[in-house]
Amino acid sequence: MVNNQAERQDRTQELESSALRFLYDGSTRKRVALEEADMDPAPSETVHVAIDDLLVVVAKAADDLRMFHDTVARARIEPLPPFPRATVSLALSVVERLGKVELDLRELLTALGLPESSSG
Repeated sequence: MVNNQAERQDRTQELESSALRFLYDGSTRKRVALEEADMDPAPSETVHVAIDDLLVVVAKAADDLRMFHDTVARARIEPLPPFPRATVSLALSVVERLGKVELDLRELLTALGLPESSSG
């Protein structure tokens, strides 16, 4: 049991490291190269660990996004102070990245053979 837990923790760290590398270095060309290199089926346990980790990250992100949404929605009731154009550019960048994440999650659902939620 201890060995399995240690192996699971090591694998989780590998997946997190891999995910972070992709987030910071996720060009399409590099992503395709990674996909081509990893076409062998992953062991079932590895898949379950990856999905478990993804669910934890998605749940945390959903909580963070909901908190951000609620904070900004409340702030819109008050008059907004002037803010730099860079803030607008940053907001647009976040929207673009969230759109990319949405597409990647849809792709993952398809790869797992799962139907998309009709709530979006």
